[in-house]
Amino acid sequence: MIRASELDLAVVMSPPDCVEGTRLRRSQLVWVAAETLEPPPGASLPMAFSPKPCVNREVAGAALDAAPFEWHVVFTSVSPHGIRAAVLAGLAVTVLAREDVEPGMKIVDGRYGLPPLPSVDFSLIWSEGGRTECACRFGQLILEMPDLPVYGKA
Repeated sequence: MIRASELDLAVVMSPPDCVEGTRLRRSQLVWVAAETLEPPPGASLPMAFSPKPCVNREVAGAALDAAPFEWHVVFTSVSPHGIRAAVLAGLAVTVLAREDVEPGMKIVDGRYGLPPLPSVDFSLIWSEGGRTECACRFGQLILEMPDLPVYGKA
């Protein structure tokens, strides 16, 4: 939507090698499941992801393609709340930023043969024509938010 100039300003999640915008913070991605999830040994591991394009799905897919076990997508949703609901219901494993793990979820990095995941950056980006006075002021408010570590240009 930024590239199509449908939005003036956005906070986006991207792989750390992306050089677009102003990096706000870096976060570690983790594999997450319900505290109660215990898939049968050797069974295909159920996954929940947002539809493409989604950074979490792309990162997870790349990691899973190299994994030595079977997996399948059992749930998709455009809503992060939908993904979290599927995980909390014990239906699937997903990928979240570490700080997004909720009560009732457990981090399962390294379990079930799950490979390590990279970190991601949250960046503030503008569209080509998006540097309006209003968008610039709003962007500055985001940059000045308390408890928001700013790492400089990505």
